[in-house]
Amino acid sequence: MSLKSLFSIALLSITLASCGLIWEYRELHEFEGFKWDNSKAQTFEFSISEDGNYNIEIIGRHLSGFPFRDLNISIQVNGAETMLEGDLIIPIIGDDDMYVNEGGGDFWDFTFPAFTSTQLPAGDYTATINHTMNQNPLGLMMEIGLQVEKAD
Repeated sequence: MSLKSLFSIALLSITLASCGLIWEYRELHEFEGFKWDNSKAQTFEFSISEDGNYNIEIIGRHLSGFPFRDLNISIQVNGAETMLEGDLIIPIIGDDDMYVNEGGGDFWDFTFPAFTSTQLPAGDYTATINHTMNQNPLGLMMEIGLQVEKAD
């Protein structure tokens, strides 16, 4: 194996390993047929390694044609000593009738803060996310997820 190949493999390994250091937890659930049925709340189980302030964000992806200006979400996060809950309104379409998030082709990604700089003790947690939209199932939704990272 050449030195150039070894260097490329080492660089790729370092890059992939460092991605895990960005988040304490990150996971996405994909919806079959691009439809989110609110009878199937999405559950995420994660661990916090040390006491501290954390940001908990809703992440997701919808397809072009998503007809609603906002996505209404409920979230609950439960741990041994902690319970957080909230109803969120995630902006999807702006006043200019354009999607407000990052897009590429027919896919549009969003990240929205659910809880910011929240003190969480080390331990195991379960988060439950569901949509509270009038349309059910909610079409053109590809994925919904949860991202937890240390707050600055």
